[in-house]
Amino acid sequence: MKVIQKPLSRLVLAMLAGACVTPALAQQSADAYPTKPITLILATDGPGSVDTEYRLHLDALRRIPNTPTFVVDYRGGAGGAIAATTVARAEPDGYTMLGTASSYVTLPLVNKDSGYDANKSLAPVMLVTKRFFMILVHPSAPFKNFKEYMDYVKAHPGELFWSSTGAGSSTQMPGLLLHSMTGTKVTDVFYKAPAQRLTDLMAGRVNVTAGTTLASVAYVRSGKLRAIAVTGDVRSQLMPDIPTVVELGVKDYEYSSWLGLLAPAKTPTAFISKANGWFKLSSADANVKEKMVATDTAIIASSPQGFAKFLLDETRRLGKVIKEAGITASE
Repeated sequence: MKVIQKPLSRLVLAMLAGACVTPALAQQSADAYPTKPITLILATDGPGSVDTEYRLHLDALRRIPNTPTFVVDYRGGAGGAIAATTVARAEPDGYTMLGTASSYVTLPLVNKDSGYDANKSLAPVMLVTKRFFMILVHPSAPFKNFKEYMDYVKAHPGELFWSSTGAGSSTQMPGLLLHSMTGTKVTDVFYKAPAQRLTDLMAGRVNVTAGTTLASVAYVRSGKLRAIAVTGDVRSQLMPDIPTVVELGVKDYEYSSWLGLLAPAKTPTAFISKANGWFKLSSADANVKEKMVATDTAIIASSPQGFAKFLLDETRRLGKVIKEAGITASE
């Protein structure tokens, strides 16, 4: 019996041809990207640590061949939510990215109306850097070291005042995490003016706070404040004599503020990989490395996958602590 094969329809042929060329077109698009400047939206109103650090990277990229031009756009306000939601709504074409800090994770945990999900609304590109804190007390406090501090907190629950810049802030979270993990309690005091929390600590009006090593080192060296521990997984490069919280007996404790780079969700993975590669190059730049050492900042330069895991882990562990403490943005 003879089998007669009917000719394929034009539609089917077109579909098959499209299937064959689509990967090639996608590769061609990735190879050509970018063809214009990329907008980097920063979650800040202007000059500050976020702006300074990202501009170091952008300056490095200007010196590195075959890297794109970035245009900085400040979108401060609402604790970083304005910047995050702006990028989340942007076209996922690789031409809009977000430069943000650790409040990117904590804001949706303390404010359900933040407008974005830290693990779904944007695509992770890179965890760029981390900065650790020192736990600071007044020199005349009845506790001279970390062990004495923890003993005091256990014996006087809720009596010590921990000063910070607000609910879920990077100056509150080190204490919130520490006291959750150790089953102890302090009373939070929030300040609108960041510098005032240190001023009040030096005046003895509050008892304890957390500050980055760079911001705190002068006060510690002058004897105005006492550092009893470092919150990172390694000691400070500026003050290597101060032990970490883990060294002092609180297993698995670590808290850092960080900078991260993200893009709109559904941005092609090829574009994400390219952007990650550019910032790996800038992270290896000699000037960037020198400035990071000087500011006691750890260069991470993670993969997109590593940053995604980090965001999920941070959301889970900090979300648990925030929920237990009943912390909300209205406080």
